[in-house]
Amino acid sequence: SWKNVPAWKLLRNEVPARTPRFPTEVKLLHDGRTLAVMARCSETGSVVAVANKRDGRVDQDDSFQVFLATSGSSYVQFAINPLGYLLDATGESGGPYKSRPRLDWNSPVQGTAHQEPGAWLARLEIPLESVAKALGEITTPHEWRILLVRSRPGRPGETREISVLPVTQTDTPVCPARYQRLALVDRDARQLDIPQIKPAGSELASVAGRVLSAEQRKQLDLPGMLDRNIRGRVRKILETEHREWKQVETVSAWERFRDVRLKALAASLGEFPSRVQLQTRVTKEFRGDGYRRQDLVYQSRPGLWVTANLYLPAESPTRMPGIIVVHSHHRPRTQAELQDMGILWARAGCAVLIMDQLGHGERLQNYPWNREAYHSRYIMGMQLYLVGESLIKWMVWDIMRGIDLLLERKDIDEKQIILLGAVAGGGDPAAVTAALDPRVTAVAPFNFGESMPEYPRFLPEKNQWPLELADPGWGEWESTRCLRRSIADQFLPWMICAAVAPRRFVYSFEMGWEVEKLPAWSRYQKVFGFYNAKDHLDEAHGFGPFPGPGECTNIGPAQRRSLYPALNRWFGIPIPAQEPEDRRPESELAALNSEAATSLSMREVHVIARDEGLAKLEAARSELAQMTRQERREWIQKKWREKLGDIEPSPNPRVTAHWKKTLSNANVEAFTLEVEPDILVPFLLLTPRSPGGRLRVVVAVSEGGKERLLTLHGSEIENLLRAGLAVCLPDVRGTGETSPDAGRGPDSEEVTLAATELMLGSTLLGSRLKDLRTLIAYLGRLPQIDPQHIG
Repeated sequence: SWKNVPAWKLLRNEVPARTPRFPTEVKLLHDGRTLAVMARCSETGSVVAVANKRDGRVDQDDSFQVFLATSGSSYVQFAINPLGYLLDATGESGGPYKSRPRLDWNSPVQGTAHQEPGAWLARLEIPLESVAKALGEITTPHEWRILLVRSRPGRPGETREISVLPVTQTDTPVCPARYQRLALVDRDARQLDIPQIKPAGSELASVAGRVLSAEQRKQLDLPGMLDRNIRGRVRKILETEHREWKQVETVSAWERFRDVRLKALAASLGEFPSRVQLQTRVTKEFRGDGYRRQDLVYQSRPGLWVTANLYLPAESPTRMPGIIVVHSHHRPRTQAELQDMGILWARAGCAVLIMDQLGHGERLQNYPWNREAYHSRYIMGMQLYLVGESLIKWMVWDIMRGIDLLLERKDIDEKQIILLGAVAGGGDPAAVTAALDPRVTAVAPFNFGESMPEYPRFLPEKNQWPLELADPGWGEWESTRCLRRSIADQFLPWMICAAVAPRRFVYSFEMGWEVEKLPAWSRYQKVFGFYNAKDHLDEAHGFGPFPGPGECTNIGPAQRRSLYPALNRWFGIPIPAQEPEDRRPESELAALNSEAATSLSMREVHVIARDEGLAKLEAARSELAQMTRQERREWIQKKWREKLGDIEPSPNPRVTAHWKKTLSNANVEAFTLEVEPDILVPFLLLTPRSPGGRLRVVVAVSEGGKERLLTLHGSEIENLLRAGLAVCLPDVRGTGETSPDAGRGPDSEEVTLAATELMLGSTLLGSRLKDLRTLIAYLGRLPQIDPQHIG
């Protein structure tokens, strides 16, 4: 019955789509009750199959997966690995938490898998009635939506490859709206017409897009090349920092060590804006049991308004501590744990200000869905970088203006300003604010200052660096954690926290830990010891490992339990006998009503950033208008060098020839160019079969590398060759043959490494430009190339 069934071919998840390096063919049959799916997954090496139980991490292995949906946002997932182990799950599209597959659903799906030379085969028999019921359908429909996925994990020398049908152009398979229509028809399989991707008509499409063999790629681990290079550069800086830190033995030596790094931190952020009137407006007030809450807005900078809740004692004392809680990137200021902190400390005689961070709550900028503030912060970070600003700077300024708001009140003790940074994105701006603003009396930045749950340094298997070296952090989509030049100028997370001394600091961690085993703890003790102020240093923590039941959204009861004694000892804040049980509905905490929202003329971040960018652009244009053409050229070159980092070509790169191939109208030669000791640039040089004199040459670069150029632009390249030009196709670092992964989204390795380059004071773009300039200089020295005609 399978013999005459036409095969669907999966494609790379890109536009225009290409055939994967490891092709997959799929056939589908049904009898009205069961959908049978057969997949043949080409494989030249060994398979990766670790999961050995039902609903294990099957989709992390070599796996074939089927996603089914009907008309709504719900989906069902089936996956099978080469050992035949199955996973079935249900879920809904939405935010990261909402769309997480639920593995507690078990269907009567059946599956088998076996391996043969050059491939592994999988068969799934999917019970349609069970799937329809899970999707909320009353009857079994004849029309579905389907996504077919083959996941091939990375190997030494190979990146992970995902092939799909249909092409969804998104990193997540949880997108039912993008699935393809699947109609169950009663028809002879031979009558079905299945469209296939057209093969490229160019002869160049058959040229091997890779310079190095599979064995060479494995030995060199090309996908890891860029990461190794960056880690090597980081380690040299950390070793220098360690040597300098070992020389610090007195208060004066520490302050010299600290001040140069604090100055660099301030320079990284840039000058803060001028203070404008806060124009604080209380839109409503709520009186609870033993406390009251003001819902308010204040102006941080012209047109940028901050929505907040200010919790106060029912009867304000003459003087009281002021606490600012900086929430996480999980949820806005109305979240339950944040309400708890406002209520309990207001009852204890404190003023507690909890504001919405940019992109959260009533300050949404993008993506108004649950926890999609992740994406909002990612996008805002990029928008602000474009105009020479940063999200961390804007968040820190909002907090500083929050301190202004508290200190405008006569009942706030200016010597008792306490800053609490929540887990997952609240600790970063809290720590930076405390380091730069001496008005902060005490700070507890959770999960910052060498206390990341993902990489606890007290667990050898998760620690990233030798224990004698500081942990520099690492680049990621969350730009507030990877400050520009933070590694290059050594204002590392531990130093930012230690700069608070001799003010009060709580080394804070979301989970359970062994703090005495942490190298940062000994550094903190040493610094506070210089001031004879070790009693101004404390630690707070939760319980259990990460991930685990001890996780919280902001600062939960478990984390507060170890925080209470320090606040009691330092500020006399009573330790609560019990946690609050009278939270209010989140909608009640809104600070904006229609009247306030209309009258405030609230401006969005991207609008303010655009205006600031235009002002800078006009100033630059005015300056350039006074220059000659040559002066303008030199001005632009200088500015680009300052922005991009090291872009100078390597003077003596080593070039290695690997293979040659002769085509009907061209000769193809494959080389590698060693720009730095650990950076290789593979490239192809295509020359006409019968060149006439020295060759003009066109150099073409692409994120997808030379392979993508040959496949999609082979005809254009052939036209250049016929016109007597040479063509050079390099893979600058991190592209094509040396790409660390195929993704470009927020969680991709490229975003991670690009952000780390910023921490090193460089840019990934600048490093790639260095590669390209080195190649161009090399080509210009070849006797057969005309150095005056390189395009």
